[in-house]
Amino acid sequence: MAASNASKRVFWKFPLHPPKWAVIGDSQTKHLFNHFDAASRCSPAFITQPGAKISDLKNLLDFVPSSVIGVILHLGTNDLSSDDIQTTIERYAEAFNIIRTERPKIQVIYATLVLPRAPNRRRRSSNWRFVDKFNRRAERFNYQLSELCRRETNAFFLNHSLETYPPSSVLAADGVHPSFGGVSILSWHIYNLLLDYQRHFLIEWQDHLPAGDDFSRFPVQCHTQVPRTYSEVLKSHQEEYMQAGDQRFPTIAETQRQEEEASAETSVEEEKTLEVVSGLQSKISADEAVLVGHILRNVAHELQQDTELDSETEEYFFRNFWNKTKGAVKKACRKIKKAAKKIMPHIQNAAEDVVKSVSNAVLPIIKEKAEKKATELVTKFFAKHLDVYALQDSSSRTDVARILCTLLDEEGKRLIEHGEKLNAHQFVFSIH
Repeated sequence: MAASNASKRVFWKFPLHPPKWAVIGDSQTKHLFNHFDAASRCSPAFITQPGAKISDLKNLLDFVPSSVIGVILHLGTNDLSSDDIQTTIERYAEAFNIIRTERPKIQVIYATLVLPRAPNRRRRSSNWRFVDKFNRRAERFNYQLSELCRRETNAFFLNHSLETYPPSSVLAADGVHPSFGGVSILSWHIYNLLLDYQRHFLIEWQDHLPAGDDFSRFPVQCHTQVPRTYSEVLKSHQEEYMQAGDQRFPTIAETQRQEEEASAETSVEEEKTLEVVSGLQSKISADEAVLVGHILRNVAHELQQDTELDSETEEYFFRNFWNKTKGAVKKACRKIKKAAKKIMPHIQNAAEDVVKSVSNAVLPIIKEKAEKKATELVTKFFAKHLDVYALQDSSSRTDVARILCTLLDEEGKRLIEHGEKLNAHQFVFSIH
Protein backbone atom coordinates (compact mmCIF):
# COMPACT_ATOMS: atom_id res chain seq x y z
CA MET A 1 0.00 0.00 0.00
CA ALA A 2 1.18 3.51 -0.71
CA ALA A 3 0.13 4.63 2.72
CA SER A 4 2.15 1.99 4.48
CA ASN A 5 5.25 2.87 2.47
CA ALA A 6 4.92 6.56 3.23
CA SER A 7 3.82 6.20 6.87
CA LYS A 8 7.41 6.07 8.15
CA ARG A 9 7.93 9.65 7.07
CA VAL A 10 4.46 11.09 7.45
CA PHE A 11 3.11 13.01 10.46
CA TRP A 12 -0.60 13.59 10.81
CA LYS A 13 -2.85 15.44 13.25
CA PHE A 14 -6.64 15.18 13.19
CA PRO A 15 -9.25 17.29 15.07
CA LEU A 16 -11.90 15.73 17.32
CA HIS A 17 -14.60 16.02 14.66
CA PRO A 18 -14.56 14.83 11.03
CA PRO A 19 -12.56 17.59 9.30
CA LYS A 20 -13.80 19.40 6.22
CA TRP A 21 -10.34 20.63 5.27
CA ALA A 22 -6.82 19.22 5.18
CA VAL A 23 -3.41 20.89 5.01
CA ILE A 24 -0.90 18.80 3.05
CA GLY A 25 2.70 19.93 3.05
CA ASP A 26 6.39 19.41 3.70
CA SER A 27 8.30 20.00 6.94
CA GLN A 28 7.46 23.72 6.86
CA THR A 29 3.91 22.82 7.98
CA LYS A 30 4.87 20.44 10.78
CA HIS A 31 4.01 22.78 13.67
CA LEU A 32 0.96 24.57 12.28
CA PHE A 33 -1.48 22.39 14.23
CA ASN A 34 -0.29 23.93 17.53
CA HIS A 35 -2.18 27.12 16.69
CA PHE A 36 -5.53 25.39 16.15
CA ASP A 37 -8.13 24.08 18.58
CA ALA A 38 -8.78 20.38 18.10
CA ALA A 39 -12.39 20.86 19.26
CA SER A 40 -13.17 23.64 16.76
CA ARG A 41 -15.08 22.77 13.61
CA CYS A 42 -12.88 25.19 11.69
CA SER A 43 -9.75 23.16 12.41
CA PRO A 44 -8.38 21.11 9.50
CA ALA A 45 -6.42 17.87 9.39
CA PHE A 46 -2.65 18.23 8.98
CA ILE A 47 -0.68 15.80 6.80
CA THR A 48 3.07 16.52 6.85
CA GLN A 49 5.93 14.71 5.15
CA PRO A 50 9.46 16.16 5.60
CA GLY A 51 11.16 16.48 2.24
CA ALA A 52 7.91 15.99 0.36
CA LYS A 53 7.74 16.89 -3.30
CA ILE A 54 4.70 17.51 -5.47
CA SER A 55 4.99 13.98 -6.87
CA ASP A 56 4.39 12.59 -3.34
CA LEU A 57 0.89 14.06 -3.23
CA LYS A 58 -0.78 10.90 -4.56
CA ASN A 59 0.54 8.88 -1.62
CA LEU A 60 -0.29 11.61 0.89
CA LEU A 61 -3.94 11.63 -0.24
CA ASP A 62 -4.30 8.20 1.39
CA PHE A 63 -4.01 9.93 4.79
CA VAL A 64 -6.71 12.52 4.06
CA PRO A 65 -10.06 11.69 5.77
CA SER A 66 -13.02 10.98 3.53
CA SER A 67 -14.97 13.90 5.05
CA VAL A 68 -12.57 16.48 3.56
CA ILE A 69 -14.01 18.73 0.84
CA GLY A 70 -11.10 21.17 0.54
CA VAL A 71 -7.29 20.93 0.67
CA ILE A 72 -4.47 23.43 1.17
CA LEU A 73 -1.24 22.36 -0.54
CA HIS A 74 2.09 23.59 0.78
CA LEU A 75 4.49 21.94 -1.66
CA GLY A 76 7.11 22.95 -4.20
CA THR A 77 10.04 24.06 -2.03
CA ASN A 78 11.96 20.82 -2.45
CA ASP A 79 11.07 20.63 -6.16
CA LEU A 80 12.32 24.13 -6.83
CA SER A 81 15.64 23.43 -5.09
CA SER A 82 16.58 20.83 -7.71
CA ASP A 83 14.32 21.33 -10.74
CA ASP A 84 13.48 24.22 -13.03
CA ILE A 85 10.37 26.38 -12.74
CA GLN A 86 8.52 24.98 -15.74
CA THR A 87 8.90 21.37 -14.59
CA THR A 88 7.63 22.27 -11.11
CA ILE A 89 4.60 24.07 -12.55
CA GLU A 90 3.75 21.06 -14.71
CA ARG A 91 3.89 18.82 -11.64
CA TYR A 92 1.46 21.14 -9.84
CA ALA A 93 -0.97 21.00 -12.77
CA GLU A 94 -0.74 17.22 -12.71
CA ALA A 95 -1.35 17.26 -8.94
CA PHE A 96 -4.62 19.14 -9.47
CA ASN A 97 -5.77 16.43 -11.88
CA ILE A 98 -4.78 13.68 -9.43
CA ILE A 99 -6.87 15.26 -6.68
CA ARG A 100 -9.93 15.53 -8.90
CA THR A 101 -9.51 11.94 -10.10
CA GLU A 102 -8.57 10.21 -6.85
CA ARG A 103 -10.77 12.30 -4.53
CA PRO A 104 -13.72 13.72 -6.48
CA LYS A 105 -15.36 14.81 -3.22
CA ILE A 106 -12.68 17.49 -2.78
CA GLN A 107 -14.22 20.59 -4.35
CA VAL A 108 -11.72 23.35 -3.48
CA ILE A 109 -7.92 23.40 -3.81
CA TYR A 110 -5.59 26.07 -2.42
CA ALA A 111 -1.92 26.18 -3.41
CA THR A 112 0.37 28.25 -1.18
CA LEU A 113 3.44 30.13 -2.27
CA VAL A 114 6.96 28.76 -1.96
CA LEU A 115 8.43 30.58 1.04
CA PRO A 116 11.46 32.82 0.50
CA ARG A 117 14.70 31.83 2.19
CA ALA A 118 17.38 33.53 4.28
CA PRO A 119 21.09 32.72 4.84
CA ASN A 120 21.70 29.73 7.10
CA ARG A 121 23.01 31.16 10.37
CA ARG A 122 24.19 27.73 11.47
CA ARG A 123 26.77 27.44 8.70
CA ARG A 124 30.32 28.68 9.12
CA SER A 125 30.34 29.95 5.55
CA SER A 126 27.43 31.99 4.26
CA ASN A 127 25.18 30.53 1.56
CA TRP A 128 23.80 33.89 0.48
CA ARG A 129 24.55 33.21 -3.20
CA PHE A 130 22.29 30.15 -3.22
CA VAL A 131 19.65 32.02 -1.20
CA ASP A 132 19.63 34.95 -3.62
CA LYS A 133 19.29 32.62 -6.61
CA PHE A 134 16.54 30.57 -4.95
CA ASN A 135 14.49 33.62 -3.94
CA ARG A 136 14.54 34.99 -7.49
CA ARG A 137 13.36 31.63 -8.81
CA ALA A 138 10.73 31.38 -6.06
CA GLU A 139 9.35 34.79 -6.98
CA ARG A 140 8.91 33.78 -10.63
CA PHE A 141 7.48 30.39 -9.64
CA ASN A 142 4.91 31.92 -7.28
CA TYR A 143 3.71 34.21 -10.05
CA GLN A 144 3.28 31.31 -12.49
CA LEU A 145 1.57 29.23 -9.80
CA SER A 146 -0.94 32.03 -9.17
CA GLU A 147 -1.63 32.16 -12.93
CA LEU A 148 -2.11 28.38 -12.99
CA CYS A 149 -4.65 28.58 -10.16
CA ARG A 150 -6.48 31.31 -12.05
CA ARG A 151 -6.86 29.04 -15.08
CA GLU A 152 -7.89 25.95 -13.09
CA THR A 153 -11.43 25.35 -11.84
CA ASN A 154 -11.94 25.83 -8.08
CA ALA A 155 -8.20 26.31 -7.56
CA PHE A 156 -6.87 29.34 -5.69
CA PHE A 157 -3.49 30.78 -4.75
CA LEU A 158 -2.77 31.53 -1.06
CA ASN A 159 -0.10 34.19 -0.67
CA HIS A 160 1.18 34.52 2.91
CA SER A 161 3.23 37.62 1.93
CA LEU A 162 6.17 36.63 4.10
CA GLU A 163 8.47 38.65 1.86
CA THR A 164 7.08 41.80 3.50
CA TYR A 165 8.58 40.78 6.86
CA PRO A 166 12.26 40.80 7.88
CA PRO A 167 13.64 37.28 7.26
CA SER A 168 14.95 37.00 10.82
CA SER A 169 11.43 37.48 12.22
CA VAL A 170 9.67 34.80 10.17
CA LEU A 171 12.40 32.24 9.37
CA ALA A 172 14.33 29.96 11.69
CA ALA A 173 18.13 29.92 11.98
CA ASP A 174 18.44 27.49 9.06
CA GLY A 175 16.79 30.06 6.78
CA VAL A 176 14.38 27.46 5.37
CA HIS A 177 11.74 26.61 7.97
CA PRO A 178 9.42 29.21 9.49
CA SER A 179 10.23 30.46 12.97
CA PHE A 180 7.66 30.73 15.78
CA GLY A 181 6.54 34.04 14.28
CA GLY A 182 6.42 32.57 10.80
CA VAL A 183 4.36 29.59 11.94
CA SER A 184 1.94 32.00 13.65
CA ILE A 185 1.50 34.00 10.44
CA LEU A 186 0.89 30.91 8.31
CA SER A 187 -1.57 29.52 10.85
CA TRP A 188 -3.41 32.82 11.14
CA HIS A 189 -3.89 33.08 7.37
CA ILE A 190 -5.15 29.50 7.13
CA TYR A 191 -7.47 29.97 10.11
CA ASN A 192 -9.10 33.07 8.61
CA LEU A 193 -9.41 31.37 5.24
CA LEU A 194 -11.29 28.42 6.76
CA LEU A 195 -13.37 30.72 8.94
CA ASP A 196 -14.65 32.51 5.84
CA TYR A 197 -15.91 29.19 4.50
CA GLN A 198 -17.56 28.46 7.84
CA ARG A 199 -19.44 31.76 8.15
CA HIS A 200 -22.41 30.48 6.16
CA PHE A 201 -23.01 27.87 8.84
CA LEU A 202 -22.55 30.13 11.88
CA ILE A 203 -25.63 31.02 13.91
CA GLU A 204 -26.44 34.71 13.63
CA TRP A 205 -27.21 36.92 16.64
CA GLN A 206 -30.76 38.21 17.02
CA ASP A 207 -32.01 41.61 18.16
CA HIS A 208 -35.22 40.25 19.70
CA LEU A 209 -36.34 37.45 21.99
CA PRO A 210 -36.84 34.07 20.32
CA ALA A 211 -40.45 33.07 19.80
CA GLY A 212 -42.43 29.93 20.53
CA ASP A 213 -40.70 26.64 21.22
CA ASP A 214 -37.27 28.22 20.72
CA PHE A 215 -37.76 30.12 23.98
CA SER A 216 -37.01 27.00 26.00
CA ARG A 217 -37.00 28.70 29.41
CA PHE A 218 -40.77 29.08 29.37
CA PRO A 219 -43.35 26.26 28.86
CA VAL A 220 -45.46 28.22 26.38
CA GLN A 221 -47.03 27.69 23.02
CA CYS A 222 -45.88 29.34 19.80
CA HIS A 223 -46.85 33.01 19.47
CA THR A 224 -47.61 34.89 16.31
CA GLN A 225 -45.99 38.06 17.69
CA VAL A 226 -42.67 38.11 19.51
CA PRO A 227 -42.77 39.98 22.87
CA ARG A 228 -40.53 43.03 22.73
CA THR A 229 -39.47 43.25 26.36
CA TYR A 230 -38.91 40.88 29.24
CA SER A 231 -41.82 42.42 31.16
CA GLU A 232 -44.16 41.62 28.27
CA VAL A 233 -42.98 38.02 28.38
CA LEU A 234 -43.71 37.82 32.11
CA LYS A 235 -47.12 39.39 31.67
CA SER A 236 -48.13 37.15 28.78
CA HIS A 237 -47.10 33.99 30.67
CA GLN A 238 -48.10 34.87 34.23
CA GLU A 239 -50.22 31.75 34.70
CA GLU A 240 -47.45 29.45 33.48
CA TYR A 241 -44.96 30.98 35.94
CA MET A 242 -47.30 30.74 38.89
CA GLN A 243 -47.89 27.04 38.39
CA ALA A 244 -45.56 24.31 37.18
CA GLY A 245 -47.21 20.94 37.59
CA ASP A 246 -48.51 20.60 41.16
CA GLN A 247 -46.09 23.21 42.57
CA ARG A 248 -47.38 26.75 43.01
CA PHE A 249 -44.90 29.63 43.06
CA PRO A 250 -45.66 32.77 45.14
CA THR A 251 -46.72 35.96 43.41
CA ILE A 252 -44.68 39.16 43.63
CA ALA A 253 -47.04 40.60 46.25
CA GLU A 254 -46.75 37.46 48.38
CA THR A 255 -42.99 37.55 48.13
CA GLN A 256 -42.84 41.19 49.24
CA ARG A 257 -45.12 40.47 52.19
CA GLN A 258 -42.93 37.56 53.30
CA GLU A 259 -39.84 39.73 53.11
CA GLU A 260 -41.46 42.45 55.23
CA GLU A 261 -42.43 39.91 57.88
CA ALA A 262 -38.93 38.46 57.93
CA SER A 263 -37.44 41.95 58.22
CA ALA A 264 -39.67 42.77 61.20
CA GLU A 265 -38.35 39.72 63.05
CA THR A 266 -34.72 40.87 62.89
CA SER A 267 -32.98 40.06 66.18
CA VAL A 268 -31.60 42.68 68.57
CA GLU A 269 -28.06 41.40 68.05
CA GLU A 270 -28.36 41.93 64.27
CA GLU A 271 -29.58 45.50 64.81
CA LYS A 272 -26.59 46.22 67.04
CA THR A 273 -24.30 44.77 64.43
CA LEU A 274 -25.73 47.04 61.74
CA GLU A 275 -25.29 50.09 63.97
CA VAL A 276 -21.68 49.21 64.69
CA VAL A 277 -20.88 48.58 61.03
CA SER A 278 -22.41 51.88 59.93
CA GLY A 279 -20.30 53.65 62.53
CA LEU A 280 -17.15 52.01 61.27
CA GLN A 281 -17.73 52.75 57.59
CA SER A 282 -17.07 56.46 58.10
CA LYS A 283 -13.64 55.72 59.58
CA ILE A 284 -12.39 53.11 57.13
CA SER A 285 -10.65 55.71 54.97
CA ALA A 286 -8.92 57.24 57.98
CA ASP A 287 -7.85 53.84 59.29
CA GLU A 288 -6.59 52.96 55.83
CA ALA A 289 -4.40 56.08 55.74
CA VAL A 290 -2.90 55.25 59.14
CA LEU A 291 -2.19 51.66 58.17
CA VAL A 292 -0.60 52.68 54.87
CA GLY A 293 1.58 55.14 56.74
CA HIS A 294 2.73 52.47 59.19
CA ILE A 295 3.48 50.09 56.32
CA LEU A 296 5.61 52.68 54.51
CA ARG A 297 7.54 53.55 57.68
CA ASN A 298 8.08 49.87 58.40
CA VAL A 299 9.42 49.29 54.87
CA ALA A 300 11.81 52.23 55.23
CA HIS A 301 13.05 50.93 58.58
CA GLU A 302 13.52 47.42 57.17
CA LEU A 303 15.60 48.66 54.23
CA GLN A 304 17.70 50.95 56.42
CA GLN A 305 18.68 48.01 58.61
CA ASP A 306 19.76 45.89 55.63
CA THR A 307 23.56 45.91 55.41
CA GLU A 308 23.81 43.45 52.52
CA LEU A 309 22.87 46.06 49.92
CA ASP A 310 26.19 47.88 50.37
CA SER A 311 28.10 44.83 49.16
CA GLU A 312 25.93 44.17 46.10
CA THR A 313 27.51 44.56 42.68
CA GLU A 314 26.00 47.07 40.29
CA GLU A 315 24.68 44.30 38.05
CA TYR A 316 22.42 42.83 40.75
CA PHE A 317 21.82 45.88 42.92
CA PHE A 318 18.53 47.00 41.39
CA ARG A 319 17.03 43.54 41.28
CA ASN A 320 17.98 42.63 44.86
CA PHE A 321 16.95 46.05 46.15
CA TRP A 322 13.51 45.68 44.56
CA ASN A 323 13.09 42.12 45.86
CA LYS A 324 13.97 43.26 49.38
CA THR A 325 11.52 46.15 49.06
CA LYS A 326 8.68 43.82 48.06
CA GLY A 327 9.57 41.48 50.91
CA ALA A 328 9.50 44.37 53.38
CA VAL A 329 6.02 45.37 52.17
CA LYS A 330 4.66 41.86 52.68
CA LYS A 331 6.29 41.60 56.10
CA ALA A 332 4.79 44.92 57.18
CA CYS A 333 1.32 43.94 55.93
CA ARG A 334 1.39 40.75 58.00
CA LYS A 335 1.73 42.86 61.16
CA ILE A 336 -1.66 44.43 60.54
CA LYS A 337 -3.38 41.31 61.88
CA LYS A 338 -1.73 41.74 65.26
CA ALA A 339 -2.27 45.47 65.48
CA ALA A 340 -5.81 45.62 64.15
CA LYS A 341 -7.30 43.73 67.08
CA LYS A 342 -7.18 46.90 69.18
CA ILE A 343 -9.26 49.23 67.01
CA MET A 344 -12.60 48.52 68.70
CA PRO A 345 -12.67 50.70 71.86
CA HIS A 346 -15.79 52.57 70.70
CA ILE A 347 -17.98 49.46 70.76
CA GLN A 348 -17.23 48.22 74.28
CA ASN A 349 -20.90 48.36 75.17
CA ALA A 350 -21.86 46.06 72.33
CA ALA A 351 -22.27 42.34 72.83
CA GLU A 352 -19.07 40.29 72.60
CA ASP A 353 -20.23 38.26 69.61
CA VAL A 354 -21.22 41.48 67.81
CA VAL A 355 -17.72 42.88 68.31
CA LYS A 356 -16.23 39.67 66.97
CA SER A 357 -18.46 39.59 63.90
CA VAL A 358 -17.78 43.24 63.06
CA SER A 359 -14.04 42.76 63.49
CA ASN A 360 -14.03 39.75 61.19
CA ALA A 361 -16.07 41.60 58.56
CA VAL A 362 -14.49 45.07 58.51
CA LEU A 363 -10.82 44.53 59.31
CA PRO A 364 -10.04 42.36 56.27
CA ILE A 365 -11.44 45.12 54.06
CA ILE A 366 -9.24 47.76 55.68
CA LYS A 367 -6.22 45.47 55.54
CA GLU A 368 -6.71 44.61 51.87
CA LYS A 369 -7.13 48.23 50.82
CA ALA A 370 -4.16 49.38 52.88
CA GLU A 371 -1.91 46.65 51.53
CA LYS A 372 -2.88 47.42 47.94
CA LYS A 373 -2.39 51.17 48.39
CA ALA A 374 0.97 50.71 50.11
CA THR A 375 2.21 48.46 47.32
CA GLU A 376 1.19 51.03 44.70
CA LEU A 377 2.97 53.85 46.54
CA VAL A 378 6.16 51.87 47.06
CA THR A 379 6.20 50.85 43.40
CA LYS A 380 5.78 54.47 42.26
CA PHE A 381 8.49 55.74 44.60
CA PHE A 382 10.86 52.99 43.52
CA ALA A 383 10.32 53.51 39.79
CA LYS A 384 10.45 57.31 39.97
CA HIS A 385 13.65 57.71 41.94
CA LEU A 386 15.63 54.87 40.40
CA ASP A 387 14.96 56.29 36.96
CA VAL A 388 16.20 59.73 38.00
CA TYR A 389 19.59 58.69 39.35
CA ALA A 390 22.23 57.24 37.04
CA LEU A 391 24.15 54.86 39.23
CA GLN A 392 27.91 54.90 38.76
CA ASP A 393 29.55 53.47 41.84
CA SER A 394 28.87 51.88 45.21
CA SER A 395 28.42 55.14 47.12
CA SER A 396 25.85 56.51 44.68
CA ARG A 397 23.84 53.29 44.87
CA THR A 398 23.80 53.59 48.65
CA ASP A 399 22.65 57.19 48.34
CA VAL A 400 19.68 56.14 46.21
CA ALA A 401 18.64 53.53 48.76
CA ARG A 402 19.00 56.05 51.60
CA ILE A 403 16.99 58.71 49.76
CA LEU A 404 14.21 56.25 48.94
CA CYS A 405 14.00 55.11 52.57
CA THR A 406 13.81 58.73 53.74
CA LEU A 407 11.01 59.53 51.31
CA LEU A 408 9.01 56.45 52.33
CA ASP A 409 9.39 57.32 56.01
CA GLU A 410 8.30 60.93 55.45
CA GLU A 411 5.30 59.87 53.37
CA GLY A 412 4.35 57.36 56.08
CA LYS A 413 4.44 60.06 58.77
CA ARG A 414 2.29 62.33 56.63
CA LEU A 415 -0.36 59.65 56.12
CA ILE A 416 -0.46 58.79 59.82
CA GLU A 417 -0.96 62.44 60.76
CA HIS A 418 -3.66 62.76 58.11
CA GLY A 419 -5.50 59.73 59.45
CA GLU A 420 -5.29 60.90 63.05
CA LYS A 421 -6.79 64.27 62.08
CA LEU A 422 -9.76 62.33 60.68
CA ASN A 423 -10.20 60.62 64.07
CA ALA A 424 -8.87 57.26 62.98
CA HIS A 425 -8.64 54.45 65.50
CA GLN A 426 -5.44 54.09 67.47
CA PHE A 427 -3.24 51.34 66.04
CA VAL A 428 -0.48 49.50 67.83
CA PHE A 429 2.07 49.03 65.05
CA SER A 430 5.71 48.72 66.03
CA ILE A 431 8.31 49.77 63.45
CA HIS A 432 11.29 48.77 65.57
